[in-house]
Amino acid sequence: MPPGQPGQPNFPQYGAPATNEAGKGMAITALIASFFGCTCIGALVAIPLAIVVLMRGKDGRNHGKGLAIAALVISVLSLLIGVGIGVAINYASQFKSVNDLKTGQCITAKGLTDESAESVTEIKTVSCSSSHDGEVLATVDLTADQADNYDNTQSAEICGPAIEEEGKSALLTEDITVTALTVADPAKGDNVACVAYHADGSNMTGKLGS
Repeated sequence: MPPGQPGQPNFPQYGAPATNEAGKGMAITALIASFFGCTCIGALVAIPLAIVVLMRGKDGRNHGKGLAIAALVISVLSLLIGVGIGVAINYASQFKSVNDLKTGQCITAKGLTDESAESVTEIKTVSCSSSHDGEVLATVDLTADQADNYDNTQSAEICGPAIEEEGKSALLTEDITVTALTVADPAKGDNVACVAYHADGSNMTGKLGS
């Protein structure tokens, strides 16, 4: 360097390339792990690595900032999707299939007391001491003939004998209506739940006859 002229000595930067490559390697690892964010484990790996890469970027060098930001975004989205799926599964698991209902159980169900409803959904078993929509007085396993003609068969034809066999016929009054619930497109062996509920649609607060 000529005398009197300002300048910086040209010392070799031995450490810089290695540090830079290490940062980009971490960013790539974070990005790959972010795609498994819905498992939580992937997010636990990706998010800290991405933050470290972004912190290192304060020195002005490119350690993989773009990859780190992408890893953070994907991790957050994956976590939200995973939580959403978990909530949906938990919500759905609360409901019962008609085939799972048993005599004596009390239930809440969307559309059970609504005569204009085309179907009964969201069936949930609850304590009979709490407010509920109906009570299962009996269950019937459909015969092949009953299954084939189910849409044209009155509930009383299927449930009447079963309720009488359970000794609960005396519970049927002008205020109590009974409907036969089964799965869509029933087949031989499917369960029919004979559910009693108040004709005026009001909730029950205890077992019938108690």
